[in-house]
Amino acid sequence: MIGFAKAHRLTFACFAVLGLADLVLTLHLIRASGGQIYESNPVAGAWLNSYGSLGLALFKALAMTLIVLCAILLSWRRPRSGVLLLRFSCVVTAAVVLYSVALARHVTDKQQATATDSALVVVKQP
Repeated sequence: MIGFAKAHRLTFACFAVLGLADLVLTLHLIRASGGQIYESNPVAGAWLNSYGSLGLALFKALAMTLIVLCAILLSWRRPRSGVLLLRFSCVVTAAVVLYSVALARHVTDKQQATATDSALVVVKQP
């Protein structure tokens, strides 16, 4: 088990960084969108609604821990399968992060357009 973790620590680190990026982007999107964007995972959403940001962070950490433990356990019998599970998890999480980045850009553009429109309306008033 330690050999597997040591040999693939870069993959573990990548998964951890992607998970953190997912959490940060999710919280940013929920706050910045004014309620238009929400956590689409119903279980994660329930944790968020019940326990706030800390609850969502705990849920995501537990989910990631479960995936890492599964990869480690799987690697005892099938080392290559354990690595593939971990790499697949990185790819899926990276896709979620990229989607969140695209949403964040859209929300930011929309906020800037609204701020500009508001400024124009204020300038037009006597």
